[in-house]
Amino acid sequence: MVLLSFVDGVILTHSQCSTEVVYESLVQPLVQSIVQTGGRATVFAYGQTGSGKTHTMVGIQAMAVSDLFQALDAQPALADVQVLCCLCCMCTCGVYFLLLHVLPWTFSCQN
Repeated sequence: MVLLSFVDGVILTHSQCSTEVVYESLVQPLVQSIVQTGGRATVFAYGQTGSGKTHTMVGIQAMAVSDLFQALDAQPALADVQVLCCLCCMCTCGVYFLLLHVLPWTFSCQN
């Protein structure tokens, strides 16, 4: 079983990093793999506050969901597939599950 897979050789400069380019280069192949193999994928954004992670991830989520359901609709054999999704944000010693309207699960930070 492959636990981690990285996209080799993909370097995106700041001027190239539109949400669409990030999606097409890094995330769309994951969506295609999920449909073909029935696997799982994780997209993780990490960076400085204000660098555009949330903006990029919101756009990526919309494109990924659209592509995923279009691909599933195109394959009648996958009509009964169950799709599970977890969206979370980790910041300031808390994990926020973005699809739930509950208080964050917090953990202790060690300085």
